[in-house]
Amino acid sequence: MTFESSPEPPRQAAPPPVFALLAAAFRQNLAGTLSIPLADGNTASLIISGARIVQVSHPTTSSAAILNALQRAGILTDRDLHRIERAARKASIPLDEGAVAAGIVSTGTLAAIREALCREAVVALALDRTLQPAATWTPVRGLRESCALPLPFLLREAQKRHGETPNIHRVVSGPQQVFGRSSAGRPHEEERWEDLKVGAGERQVYFFVDGRRTVAELSLATCQSEFEVSRALASLAEGGLVRPIGARDVPPVNARAARSALLRLVALLAAVVLLVGGIAWGSWSGRLAPIPSLADASTDPYRSLIRDAPHQRIVGAARQFQIVFNRPPATFQELLDERLVLPTDARAAALLGLDNTSTVRGVP
Repeated sequence: MTFESSPEPPRQAAPPPVFALLAAAFRQNLAGTLSIPLADGNTASLIISGARIVQVSHPTTSSAAILNALQRAGILTDRDLHRIERAARKASIPLDEGAVAAGIVSTGTLAAIREALCREAVVALALDRTLQPAATWTPVRGLRESCALPLPFLLREAQKRHGETPNIHRVVSGPQQVFGRSSAGRPHEEERWEDLKVGAGERQVYFFVDGRRTVAELSLATCQSEFEVSRALASLAEGGLVRPIGARDVPPVNARAARSALLRLVALLAAVVLLVGGIAWGSWSGRLAPIPSLADASTDPYRSLIRDAPHQRIVGAARQFQIVFNRPPATFQELLDERLVLPTDARAAALLGLDNTSTVRGVP
């Protein structure tokens, strides 16, 4: 009587090298440095202390990369870069911190951008199986921490992305893919994006989907990483809310340019005809519009527009801040730091209660 050997269960693949070292550091409460040679010849390093990564040295987290991210997001201009360079050189500080010294961005904004870039760099390293890291488990003393990324969060996020990536790639092919709303072809259907049964991050991505923005551009508009945007688009596509836009769905550039030029020409001709007709009619009838008197100044629509502009600007800025940061602005200075309002709007902000309270009255 013979017994056939049962088939062995499939062996699980070993975790990626960086992931394995981060897991060991968390389990054994190790502190030290991971040196990771990169394919482009550079070397990345992760400094671990107290079950956290407190410093990330990587091409995508350098001062230049941080300023580039701020510039692509529309927070910095070319003129601002010159001011930042002067401030950093004068104070002998890193280039990205020069943006704070020059008063262009707030400390909180810079810290949020830096931490987001560090998080994406570490998760990408943790999922790369081609890397050959080297660990030096010696605590680094006197270190200036540039971020605080808990190891349990990073390991869990890496595992989650590893499981989600295949399904996401079935829908989102890359950062240059464009998505449009599925209801765009059904103009008679009413849609209220704020009432969608989706998460806050997905709702934010859906708000900016317009059939023209790429995944990379949606990432800048929503202040989310490209992976988070891809994850949201895959979920929205599964729910039938968005769909990929192919080349045949987008009119050629020349056609769009010609159509736009024709529309501008027609609008200009119409404006000229109306202007000439109005002048001729006024000259013929002798009834040119009288200048509003002081008594009618309070009801003049133009004066009302100028008077109400700060109020409307504050309300709109507070709604945009809520969408981007998923919380209401705490102070008027936060809106000013993000360049959503003007310094002259401070009085309107005070009347709306933004100077001392955390929300603007009248903003849902």
